[in-house]
Amino acid sequence: MWRTFGHDKAKRILQAGIAEGRIAHAYMLSGPIGVGKMTLALDFSRALNCVSLEKPCDTCNQCSRIDRDVHTDIHVIRVSEGVKDGRRRVLIGIEQIRDVFRELSLKPYEGKFRVVIVDGAEHFSGEAANSLLKTLEEPPDQVVIVLLTADHNIVLPTVVSRCQLLEMRQLNESVIIEVLQTEHGVQLDKANEIARLSQGMVGWALRATQEPGLIEDLMNRIDVVAEVVGGDIEHRFSYANDLAVTFTRDRWNVRRELDLWLAWWRDVLLVKYELLKLGVNSTRADFLKRISEFLTIEQIIGVLGSIEDTKRVLDRNANPRLALDNLMLSLPKLS
Repeated sequence: MWRTFGHDKAKRILQAGIAEGRIAHAYMLSGPIGVGKMTLALDFSRALNCVSLEKPCDTCNQCSRIDRDVHTDIHVIRVSEGVKDGRRRVLIGIEQIRDVFRELSLKPYEGKFRVVIVDGAEHFSGEAANSLLKTLEEPPDQVVIVLLTADHNIVLPTVVSRCQLLEMRQLNESVIIEVLQTEHGVQLDKANEIARLSQGMVGWALRATQEPGLIEDLMNRIDVVAEVVGGDIEHRFSYANDLAVTFTRDRWNVRRELDLWLAWWRDVLLVKYELLKLGVNSTRADFLKRISEFLTIEQIIGVLGSIEDTKRVLDRNANPRLALDNLMLSLPKLS
């Protein structure tokens, strides 16, 4: 009864560890937002504490209490706003983990394992990271720490080296289509559209089946990207300013926006190779074709690299306005 769709390799590793009694004291699940990291972490928590032969069973008291978020041995730590170096930043501070980590020296209260899930491991403050390292170096018995991150390359290397790393990549469209059809009864045409727009993020795809406005919002955002790409530098800087303001209160939406930029420019590259049917924005084929005619393959690849660089520096809490202005300056000038 694993609720995680796809990611079979990661599930096999976790299942084998439980079956053979080779459970690591710390795991790191690395992958894009919406790819299923939290779902897999909670599946693993249920499997670790499940009392049935087939783990997780989804019916025993342990599984049920984890499902209802009332299990006393399962803790989830998320990022919050704080002040670092005199600036407001989104981070995981020492206060958030101190109380939870203090309990780790105690035996599990109602299950077999205490499980701590940290959502956003790239956002540890210095003090929090040092506290985590001490725990990872001398792990208590019957404790498993699961760190979730959008990109393990920007997490402190000493933290990564002490975890079993499981990378989770975007799912194939065929997997998402099957999930939408078999699990949620979505018609084939609609499932194809949602899967294409999801960019391999099953979490977004499942939300889109319940919230039709998500697709309309996505198409509107694609139009905004097109306007900025075709706009002058003043238009681009205005967009960068708006995005920087949004970043101070909702960094995840900005990261999703940059993922949309990546998808848009990948489609420009696909048009160059006459492969747009593999892209996300096939309904904008004419505009993408006009843009591609202005640019070389090297220029398009350069833009993709600039967007990835911007995501990385933002994850390291760089000044958002400066980072996004630099991205706008890196875009090719188009007539």
